[in-house]
Order: sequence, then C-alpha cells, then structure tokens
Amino acid sequence: MSPPKNIDKPQIDVQYVTLEIIELGKWKRKCPACKDGILLVRRDNTTLRLLESDRCISCGQLIKYIDIESMRDYDEGRTEKIEYISKEQ
Repeated sequence: MSPPKNIDKPQIDVQYVTLEIIELGKWKRKCPACKDGILLVRRDNTTLRLLESDRCISCGQLIKYIDIESMRDYDEGRTEKIEYISKEQ
C-alpha cells in the first residue's frame, strides 16, 4: 500500500468556518486539498480539547486551524458561534 498522496506536503493554514460541512451538528469537514477526504477535527487524548492541527483521513494533508481559539470557545460553551477571522487581522 502506498502512502497518502499529500502526506509529505507542507501544512495548509485554514479557517474551519470556511470548510464545507459534511454533516450538520458534527465537527467533520471536507478536506480543502483533495475535496474527497474528511477532516475529523482531532482532540487531545487526555483533556479532549480540540487540537490545532489535523490530517485528512484520505490524502494525509496536514491542516492547521487558524481559528482554533474560536472553535474551542464554541466547543467549551463560551460562545454561540465560531467567528470568521478577516484577512486584515
């Protein structure tokens, strides 16, 4: 079995809120690199806190969520939505 096609490619910085939804009410999103893969949004094994980095389960692309703090605020109940980060910030 050959390694995933994007496993060695550089990390892509993305905003979670801009990714295509796979299933409402779930964290899963479509991979921006291969369009067919899924980002599951990983959690720390001990604290269960959302992790900043993720990997597509299909192509292996490394992803960094640049809006991770807003994602965590939403997940931990401190806000009602994940905020979009404008390009000017």
